[in-house]
Amino acid sequence: MVIAFLYVHCVDVCPLIAENLNQALRDLTPQERAAVRVLAISVDPTGDTAQAVRSYAAIHQLLPQFHYLIGSRAELEPVWQAYGVAALAGGPCLVDHSAYELLIAADGKGRVRYDSAVRPEPVAADIRALG
Repeated sequence: MVIAFLYVHCVDVCPLIAENLNQALRDLTPQERAAVRVLAISVDPTGDTAQAVRSYAAIHQLLPQFHYLIGSRAELEPVWQAYGVAALAGGPCLVDHSAYELLIAADGKGRVRYDSAVRPEPVAADIRALG
């Protein structure tokens, strides 16, 4: 599993992260891809509605292995805290937040932490190495 912290109205790094992770999935064989999930965890409980996420997934042509976790601030805050993620609303449709991705092995342990600029190729290679 790869975990990322995103929000759909982001015009900065979030679309790049989503597209790179989606491409990493595309770079895998169908068998490899079937065993992997990308979980985007919202950092914008107000703006990341079910409809907004569906639209975002369609616009970015996210593969079925790409899932988006939304919820209330009370539901998401414990997840953010567990992963050391800061999320601070900076105005309408603007959230300052920690932007990294974490590759988690089948045993549930984090193995690789990527910064927001990671390219698809190393993510796909690391998934293969853990597979």
